[in-house]
Amino acid sequence: MSETIDKALDAVKSVTTEPVVKAVNQRLSNPFFLCFISSWVLCNWDRVLLLLFSFSLDIEQRIEKIKALPSNSVFFGISIPHTHTFWYPFVASIIFVVGTPFISYVVDVIQNGVLTKKSTNDSKRKQSALDLKIEEINKNVEYEYADAKARLNAERANKAIEYDTNALEDKYNNAQIKLRDINELIKEKGKEVQTVTNSYYNAIDSISKVRTELELKEKELMDLNAKIITNQNKLDAINQEISKNTLPFARPTLGSSGFQGLGLSSAESTWPGENLAKLHWGIPGANWPGLIPASLQTANDLASGLIPVNHPNNDINKNK
Repeated sequence: MSETIDKALDAVKSVTTEPVVKAVNQRLSNPFFLCFISSWVLCNWDRVLLLLFSFSLDIEQRIEKIKALPSNSVFFGISIPHTHTFWYPFVASIIFVVGTPFISYVVDVIQNGVLTKKSTNDSKRKQSALDLKIEEINKNVEYEYADAKARLNAERANKAIEYDTNALEDKYNNAQIKLRDINELIKEKGKEVQTVTNSYYNAIDSISKVRTELELKEKELMDLNAKIITNQNKLDAINQEISKNTLPFARPTLGSSGFQGLGLSSAESTWPGENLAKLHWGIPGANWPGLIPASLQTANDLASGLIPVNHPNNDINKNK
């Protein structure tokens, strides 16, 4: 519905408004019409001011005042009506429309020389301005060329810096990779060192324990050695006592060999390192296992069962 109304309004405007607007535009574009209106306003300025600025009067009073103003003029005793309201604006419009080209021509003829000089001066000024403009353009071109050259050099420098930066970044990344590998290798070596250190400390602990055990064993051995020495001393004392309380003897089969037949150098000698259980005294039933020192009353009990043997040492002792 609204579209239909809009179409109807457009049709009415095209029939009524547009022709009027075109006619008004044509009239206003006509120089005579514009000149007549301008002339009428100038010739009837009092009426225009009275109509527009008489605020104390209503419209009817204004119209009466305007009608009361005279509009005729007297020429040579003849009163011509409507001169201000029609004839003056009409004549001025005709003179303006018809006479303006002639007046312009006369003015152009009068001003031709001046205009020629003016044109020459204008041409010179334009040429000077053009030269200045060309010089300015040349300078601008030089500036732009220098600027473009500087920009090109800057771009080249930036490219070189960018390439160098990329190369440095590549070197940095490679160094980072190598550093990471080295750190991993250091960590692995650190783990190996830690393992070796732990093994070392464990070995030290084991060595300490073994050393402690060795010291204990050494102490035990020293104690045993002291006991052995003590027992050996006791045994030596007993052997010396036995040697002092016994007489020299020899087996019947040894003859005059004396103690040498028993493997002894003298009557003071003992049998160190000998298995006493294997010694034979040359007397039936007189082996060492059967002769326990505790069962002997004296050394004479043993000597009574032995055969005396003459020994050079005994003769020396007797002579003394």
